[in-house]
Amino acid sequence: MTFKIRSVGEHFSLDSLAVAKITNYPFEKRDYKPFAQARLCLSDRKRLIVRMWAFEVSPKADVTQPCEDMMKEDSFLCFQLGMKKNYLSVCANAAGVLYAELVHADGTRTPLDSSLFSQSPFTGEDLQGEYWGMQFSVDVNYVNEWLDGDLCKEPLHGNLYKACFDPKHPHIGALFEPHRATIYDPEAFGDFEITDY
Repeated sequence: MTFKIRSVGEHFSLDSLAVAKITNYPFEKRDYKPFAQARLCLSDRKRLIVRMWAFEVSPKADVTQPCEDMMKEDSFLCFQLGMKKNYLSVCANAAGVLYAELVHADGTRTPLDSSLFSQSPFTGEDLQGEYWGMQFSVDVNYVNEWLDGDLCKEPLHGNLYKACFDPKHPHIGALFEPHRATIYDPEAFGDFEITDY
């Protein structure tokens, strides 16, 4: 299955975009499968915009500064995108912290400057329940540099995750079914495609 990332103009409505639903929880032995989803677009082919949110009451969010400990301790959402060998990983917790890193082909990771991402955490409630989330955007030129390619021309692959690895609240769900209980598994990536529909 290919998820289409819509190319939009400068003015657009996020509500008009397709929704990527995080529903695959293959390792869940209890019944804790928070409904989570995301919307993705490319604005004027200049900025990649991602809006991720999860329906989760009282998510664990103790980390208050960008660091990789967030993915060990807190409940988080994560967007990953690759072109060739490297991939971008951007995670956020319910405290409004965004942590971005470049994951290299050999599995090593390089933290990225979070200030390069425009970010806007949010919370709310609707008929489905309470939710928390993060909307962020990043300049396409940075993405092209990090991934050594052209976002608008290269084949894209990646995944979206909702996870927590704290032993008291463990779970991992994804858009494309994960093969292992980790977010660092490019074998679990599916295809993304930029489209002008």
